[in-house]
This record gives sequence, structure tokens and C-alpha cells, in this order.
Amino acid sequence: MDGHQYRAMEFTNFESQFEQIISKSAINTKFEAHQRRAREIVAAMRANIEIVNNVAAKKRESLEEELRSKEEIFKQCYSNWKEFERNAIVEVKRLRAEVHLKVSADFYEEIYRLEAIIDKFDYKFVDEPRFIKDYKKVLFLLLFVIVFYYCCCLFIVVVYCYSLSFYILLLLLCYYLE
Repeated sequence: MDGHQYRAMEFTNFESQFEQIISKSAINTKFEAHQRRAREIVAAMRANIEIVNNVAAKKRESLEEELRSKEEIFKQCYSNWKEFERNAIVEVKRLRAEVHLKVSADFYEEIYRLEAIIDKFDYKFVDEPRFIKDYKKVLFLLLFVIVFYYCCCLFIVVVYCYSLSFYILLLLLCYYLE
């Protein structure tokens, strides 16, 4: 190879290498801007994610604190309700026992007076079949009226007892709701 061909080959080789270097440089320059922009976008996204994560963590903490607070209030309300329920049961049992004693005492007293009422029954007794039938009717009517009277009294006492129980329950409920 002579010098001219050698130089032409070197020049061709140089042109090829120069073209590759320029190409690489153009590619690097063009993609460097894209790469920088991509890094900026990624950095902005990371910052946004951190902000969202911090806000979510704060919100979670506040919600957890609110939940704990509500759970404490619920436990206290539940405890108060159970105490109210126990007190109401005790009070109702006490009232029932008190009313039972009162009703029993009154009932026994009235039963003892029943004998006196029957003794005062002054319908004339005649020992004949048709008068005996009338006598039984009148005596039955008297006993029916007396029993009806006692049942009404007992009903009134029971209604009074339950209304008093209801009133006490309302008072206890108001006391525990304060």
C-alpha cells in the first residue's frame, strides 16, 4: 500500500470514528436532557409520596388516638350500665320483698277480718230447700264481692309496686347518665 491509499484509508477510518463519536455525543446530549428530566420527575414523585405518607401517618395516629378515646368512653359507659343494671336489680328485689311483706301482712289481716265479716252476715238461715238455695246465693255473692275487693287491692298494690320500680329505674338511669 502506498501512502496515498494509506492516508485515504486512515481518513475513512477517521471519518467513521468521528461519525460514531458525534453520534454518541448527540445521543448522550439528547438523552441526558431526558434523563435529567426523568430524575426531576422521580424526585418530585418521591417528595409527593413522602408528603402523602407523612399526612397518612399523622391521620392514622389521630384516628388511633380517637379510637382509643372512644374505646375508653365506651368502656366507661358499659361499666356504668352494668353498675346501673346491678343496682336496679338489687332495688327491684328489695322493692318486691318489701311489697311482698306488706301484701302478705295485709292479706293475712284481711283473712282474719273475713271471719268477722262472715260472722256479721245476718241473712236469716231457714232449714228448707228453697231458702237454702237463696241463702247460698247471697253468701256466695258476699264472698265474691269480698274476694273481688281483695283482688282489686292486690292488683293496685302490684301496679303500685311496678310503677314504683319503674320510677326508681328511671331515677337510677338519670343518675348514671349525668
